[in-house]
Amino acid sequence: MDSLWDLMEGARNCVRGYTRVKSGEKVCIWTDRSAEVDPRVVEAFGVAVEEVGAEAFLLSSGSVIHRLKQPLQKPVLAAIKEADVLLSFQRLENAATIHNNDISALLFSTPLRNTAVISLTPELLASEWARFPADLLFFICRKIRDQALSSGTDVFRLTDPCGSDLMGRIPYGYGFKYVEPPKKWQFFPGGEMAELPAPPVNGTLVFEQLEGFEGFVSEPIRLTIEDQWVTRVDGGDEARWFRERMDRHENGNFFCEVAIGAHPKAPVAVGLKTRAMDTIAHRHSGTFHCGVGKWGAPGMEVSSDWHWDGGGLHPTFTLGDVVLVENGRLTALDDPEVREFASKYGHPDDVLAEVW
Repeated sequence: MDSLWDLMEGARNCVRGYTRVKSGEKVCIWTDRSAEVDPRVVEAFGVAVEEVGAEAFLLSSGSVIHRLKQPLQKPVLAAIKEADVLLSFQRLENAATIHNNDISALLFSTPLRNTAVISLTPELLASEWARFPADLLFFICRKIRDQALSSGTDVFRLTDPCGSDLMGRIPYGYGFKYVEPPKKWQFFPGGEMAELPAPPVNGTLVFEQLEGFEGFVSEPIRLTIEDQWVTRVDGGDEARWFRERMDRHENGNFFCEVAIGAHPKAPVAVGLKTRAMDTIAHRHSGTFHCGVGKWGAPGMEVSSDWHWDGGGLHPTFTLGDVVLVENGRLTALDDPEVREFASKYGHPDDVLAEVW
């Protein structure tokens, strides 16, 4: 990208459409000084924040590993407490700030809201994914929620061609409940419906991708889940790596997350070139990812000092007789009301066309 102007549509979409920053608010733009965060992207967000009459201040710090629950440095935490809004720019593998205990405690006890920006390069910020209208994405998410509620059940089933066959319950307490902007915590660009499943959760889950590894794993990772605990991990080198690290952490084998992707423009090909599978690839509509360890909210009955994810690209996800995802196709994209809403921005075939 040659010009700041090329980045402004995406930055404004986040600031105005996702995060709903208001005039007079204090916005902390927090970067981790990693080479993944392009300064031109940070500049675009600063301009977008100031355009709405809010006050932006820049916080640059060394990185702590949020997935491993490492505490924030005291000056960093103090600065974040001064903000109404936190726009975090962390390397992709570390983008999920919700897994940091200090951040999640603030989100659930104060008015602070946090948008974790994952369009860290000019190319991603100028992409269709970042520019996709926020109101259309949230309309799609509402449709998914309404489809789920229409089933009259909370029992889900997740299957896929690799052999996944998992059943559990969706409590409608998180991603299937909070679908209106501004959210307390969200990715930008967004695109997932995630829940802490409720027992009983039993079956087999197969990962084609694993956080920390690029592309597809050398051999699918097969998890056996009994009463919401991973009791067995089978597969190749990546499966052994995953099992060894899971066993290092108390309650590291607790099955804490099930999620489906909701964004038709999340670029899977780009995501597969990173080691942060659930950050880009698994935002794509019709994909899935699941996590073990600690769910992001504080005060959970089962706690752990880590969180790790894996997933796949072509699941079928149902609640009773209602099919939310069929062989990797998010059915909401074919819903007449979604297509009508999308027509505000062009022909729905084009607006909702998936980017792989």
